Parts: sequence; C-alpha cells; structure tokens
Amino acid sequence: MENKRYITAIDLGSYKIRTVVAEVTSSSFHIVGVGQAASHGLKKGSIVDLDEVSFNLKSSVEEASRMTGWPIEHAFIGLSGAHLELIETRGVVAISREDREIRHDDVERVIEAAKVIHLPEDRLIVDIIPRSFTVDALSGITDPRGMLGVRLEMEGRLVTASRAVLHNLLRVLDRSEINPLGMVMQVYAGGELLLTEDERKVGTVYIDMGGGTTTVALFQNGDLKRHIVLPFGGGYVTQDIASGLGITLEHAEKLKLLYGVSRIQDASNDLTFEYTPIGRENSETITQRDLAYIIEPRMDEMLRLVRKTLEEERLLDLPGGVVWTGGGTAMPGFIPLAKEIVDSTSRVAYPDYIGVRDPSFSAAIGVIRHALPFVSFDLDRQSEGRMKSLSARSKRSKDKPSDDTLFARVKRWFHEFI
Repeated sequence: MENKRYITAIDLGSYKIRTVVAEVTSSSFHIVGVGQAASHGLKKGSIVDLDEVSFNLKSSVEEASRMTGWPIEHAFIGLSGAHLELIETRGVVAISREDREIRHDDVERVIEAAKVIHLPEDRLIVDIIPRSFTVDALSGITDPRGMLGVRLEMEGRLVTASRAVLHNLLRVLDRSEINPLGMVMQVYAGGELLLTEDERKVGTVYIDMGGGTTTVALFQNGDLKRHIVLPFGGGYVTQDIASGLGITLEHAEKLKLLYGVSRIQDASNDLTFEYTPIGRENSETITQRDLAYIIEPRMDEMLRLVRKTLEEERLLDLPGGVVWTGGGTAMPGFIPLAKEIVDSTSRVAYPDYIGVRDPSFSAAIGVIRHALPFVSFDLDRQSEGRMKSLSARSKRSKDKPSDDTLFARVKRWFHEFI
C-alpha cells in the first residue's frame, strides 16, 4: 500500500482566502478539501485588519476541514505582494568525510551557507530558490546528491519579505491556530506548476491577475528572473459593478461570476437577470450586455496598463509568449481581449485537478506542488492533526528534533514577533 501524505496550502488573496488540502502519494496528488471565504481586512495583498483576516481565515480553514473530516493545524502559506524581493546568493561548503560522497545533509549545509548574508533590519529571509550546484569544477548540476567531491557550491535566489508584513501575517496565523510549515513565493510556485519546462527556459511572461494586484513575472533559462507587482486586479471590476448598480461588493462578485463577460461583443441581449439595489425594495432587470458595458472598459484599461509595463520592461515578443492565470482571467472573453490588447500569444493556464480547475486556484495549487518534497505526515494520526515529520531535516534524530528545521525557524519568528 502506498504511503500517503497530506499537504495544506493557504492563499490569502485580496478578495478571497482559499484553503486547499491535497492527498499525496508517491506518484501524484489529488484534492480532498477546499475552503473559501471573503477576505475582508486585506487590501492589495496587505493585512489592514488583523481581526477580520483571522476570522475569515478560520472560516476558510474550517470549510476545508469539514470536507476532509479532520482538523487542520499546519499549512504552507503563499506569499505575494510588492514587499517580496529576490536577492542573488551563493554558498560554499567542504565535503570532509572520508568517502567524499555528497549527501542530503551537505545540500542542506550549502543552502544554509547561502543564507548567511547581511540584510537590512526590516527584511527577513522566507525562502531560498536554488538555481544550480557546482561540485569541484563541474557546474550546472541540478541535484548533487550521490556525487563525489571535496567542494560543494550553490547559486540561487533568496526570497526576502518585509518584517512588518510578516509580523502581521504571523499574528493572523497565530490567532487562527495555524502553524506555518513554510512560506512560499506564489508567483514562483505558480510558474513551476503551470509553465512547461520549455516555456521556463526560452523566456515566458507569467501574469497572475488576482483580486487586488497583478503580478508580472519573467521566467527564463529555467529561472524566475524578476517580478513586478501592479496595484490593480479583477476586484476593480467587482467595484465598478457594485458602484454602477448600487449593490454590495458580495452581490457584485456573484453577478460577475454568473453573468460577466470581458467583451461587449460576446454578451447577450437576451440573457437577463434581476438585482436589488441597496436601500430599494423592488428589484431591477438588466441584460448581460448591460453588465458588459460596465466590465469591458475596466478590463481594457487594466490590460493596457499591463501592456505598457511589458513594453517598459522589454518583455514583449518573447519566445514563450504570455501565460495568464488568476481569478481576474476567469471571465469568458478574456483571452480574445488580451490577445487584441497585450500579446497575440496570450493563453490562460489553470491547475488540472478535480475540484480546482479554475485559474483562481493556481496560487494555492502551486504552493502545494512546491511543498511536495518538504512534508510527510503519519496517515494514521492525520485525523488528530499530529505531524510525523515536517521534512527530511527533522529525520536527523528520532528522539530530538533539530533546531534547524523549518518549523523550528518559524517558531523562532513567532517568539520574536508575538
């Protein structure tokens, strides 16, 4: 019987908080729990109300927990926003044992060595993205384990976050009784999930249009080269609908999801629906085409701003083209409009797993995919929320967990901040 593991990912978006639980076997994973809640208290990816976000996170987690049948206490957390920065880094260690064979511990040591870097007081390292390893004079190695050598080097990127933003996030997680197993840069994890190996190599623009922000990322030579966060997203369309029809944001979001199309020419005059403005007793009737007259101008404006950014950053006409994802791309007619305004190669990508086949789940599923090598759960104790081991790091000692485990480092963050 295959050993199963369970991984939980949390995506704190500006308009939705999503919790996704995956059951993992040696060959694949599938989704066993999904929870969603409105993310009041978040603005453009930043927490502005700790109590609101904590309450909504609990609601999202509890919904996923009801689907799985067990309490959720640990999760990987997706990070996004302009506060994230990538820093080039390099680590070097000696292989001193007699047989000179490079082992997992050596890889961990060189990764830790790459983290020894001076940072401003307001920055913290939350993740590291290895690019390649070098064993003695042999470079360009993706996995050095099992090789022989006396010197191991690693080149990669450090992901750093704002101390203040992380402080607020950790407080929310603490109030929601969620232990973070790790922080994952969502745009990197999403690109890993949705772009092909060739697309990551030749040069592809990956764009995640969320509710409050749009992240533009360049993948090239198999690596995330840079990313830009733009201060707008699909939530602006929701706000326009709410303002134009005089309804709540929640009602506007429902109408957008049910009847919204990105282009007026794709809308129907025959499809009608009712809505009740705030403070009114009687409902009013509107056509899908009327709704599209509200939606298209905003979509057009946002896409033109994206194109302007791509022009300024010289990111147009790359071999891999433009790949879109995120909830802001989910409306019918988005791709024809994006091809017309931004780039003729535009396509939408989304996770191909039952229950989450929607671009709005790309970030959460990307986090799960990224976390696969790092966690392992005892299946018999999963229902009690007890962890068997957090990662290969914690297997160094059966009696005493290492102080260098990811969980231990996160606990030290809590001790410092809370």
